[in-house]
Amino acid sequence: MRRRGARTGGTRLAVLAALALCAAADIGRVPWLSRRAAAQESPATAPVDRVLERWLARAERDVERGRTAAAISAWESAAQRAPQDPRAPLRLADVLLPPTLDDSSDDASRTSAGAVRVALETAAAAPALDHATQRALLLRAAFAQAVSGDHEGAVTALATRCGRLDAESASMLRLLAAAAIRRAELAAAETALDHALRCAGPGEALHGDRGAVRLARGRTAEAIDDFREVVRLRPGDGDALRDLAGALLAAGRTRDALTLYEGLAARTPDDAAARLDVARAALQGRELPRAVAASREAMRLAPRDAEPALVLAAALLAQGDRTAAMRAYEEALRRNPDDRRAREGLRALAPERVPADAPPPPASDAGR
Repeated sequence: MRRRGARTGGTRLAVLAALALCAAADIGRVPWLSRRAAAQESPATAPVDRVLERWLARAERDVERGRTAAAISAWESAAQRAPQDPRAPLRLADVLLPPTLDDSSDDASRTSAGAVRVALETAAAAPALDHATQRALLLRAAFAQAVSGDHEGAVTALATRCGRLDAESASMLRLLAAAAIRRAELAAAETALDHALRCAGPGEALHGDRGAVRLARGRTAEAIDDFREVVRLRPGDGDALRDLAGALLAAGRTRDALTLYEGLAARTPDDAAARLDVARAALQGRELPRAVAASREAMRLAPRDAEPALVLAAALLAQGDRTAAMRAYEEALRRNPDDRRAREGLRALAPERVPADAPPPPASDAGR
């Protein structure tokens, strides 16, 4: 009898301690796990908790056996029974959300994502949920919102919730920016990257992405600022300098671009692409002797590439040397007989020297 009384007294003490904790502070500030532990001590709520645990355990067994539909049904029941428990919504997100936004184009995916988002946001609203779990729920909810088709809403949600130096939100915003680029929605992509930089602070990848988007939108001055920041973060990096030079060239600042391109070419004396960059920049800046010299050097370094010969032809033609330009076009055609630009350039100078088009291949037996 004494031992049974001791157990009863222990149970009462646990319940009283939980009630005192709830009375001493706002119930919304009691950690979810503490409230759940207190609930397990209460005979009135213990059966609900045991049912929830059974559903969750059964769902995991169903997954192991390949019974995904049954697992989803169990998780959905668990989420309805205990909407503030984060476990079932997170597992539903694992199973129902696609791994990337590229896989979310069908109606079924969008409908499932909408339901998962509701479950995730409901669980995230639980009073005083620990910060890490709440962030995981909200990040997945934003992804689900994007999968459901509301990309703009997902960006706004992440921008509203992200904190300072918040790399996770910034990564999700960068993912949404990439999806916007694939949809050719460059303004939306730039907005997402703006928010990502506000969340995470300066970063070479984010500035590089935003610089490329701004350049594609014709906002060359802002693109130059972004690429300069990348160069500051990665001093001496060839790719960063090449991106900056390309933006300067697009802005019409050919001398600045040419200086950068020539510096890069000097660092890589056997790089035909670097010589070709110099040739193009010199041609755009009407520095024709430099364009001719750089394109000839690129032709030497890349003997099978028709592109340097085409740049050489354009530079020679700009100098007024039609005969040499004609020979450059012929060389481009020798390197690539199917190059339309070389064929059209040669036709404009000497139509009689344009080789005849190759006859079409004979029809196969299958096509007859």
